[in-house]
Amino acid sequence: MFRFKRKGEYIYYPKEDNLKLKIKDKKENYSILLRSKFCKSEPGEGDIILNIDSEGFVIGISFLEASQIFKISKDSLEKIKKYEYQAKIIKKSISIKVEIEAEQNNKSITKKFSIKSKTREERETEVDCSMISYGLGF
Repeated sequence: MFRFKRKGEYIYYPKEDNLKLKIKDKKENYSILLRSKFCKSEPGEGDIILNIDSEGFVIGISFLEASQIFKISKDSLEKIKKYEYQAKIIKKSISIKVEIEAEQNNKSITKKFSIKSKTREERETEVDCSMISYGLGF
């Protein structure tokens, strides 16, 4: 397993409640949409988009409805002090761990989020209209 640190940046769009964490100076080759358990035709609440470079590394993660996913206020998402993420794509399995440090009510808080995709066998018994499904406790 590779583990390395790169300079990153984040962009938060409060109106849309979308948070993008990305590695600076890396070019995206393609994206993978991870859908929430709700089947819908367009990306939306709770969905996550992974940006992949030409070498297959996850160079960015976008969280749609980020305040719901991290259970944090939109105001705090505009005050992220630092973040770290680990994302692995191995065969047909994806795992993501994210930790953000932000300011809320003049205090520093840490929020964590992680998912691991289900195997094909686990998904076969569920109604699933997407490539990968995960649960966020909706």
